[in-house]
Amino acid sequence: NLFEIRYENYKLKSNVLFELLRKGDFGITDDYDPPFEYHWYKLVKPIKTMFVFSANIEYLLNNDMLIMGNFSVSNIDEVRFFYSLGLGKTFSF
Repeated sequence: NLFEIRYENYKLKSNVLFELLRKGDFGITDDYDPPFEYHWYKLVKPIKTMFVFSANIEYLLNNDMLIMGNFSVSNIDEVRFFYSLGLGKTFSF
């Protein structure tokens, strides 16, 4: 499952994203003989439910300089935090 909110104008571009993921093994639940059952390939237990929440932002300081940021938190194997900041500069010769 995925939920995303985006906002963008001339100086600002941002989004917030929430992902709900399921992790498990795949198992065959029926014979692979005609007539085929189209739902025979599905997740089998144990199924682990995980989430990822992230936010991204880009802000144009002036016509040749951009500041960027990213933040996320997840519980894929354990609760983890990630963040990054960046600065972009355009040079013209």
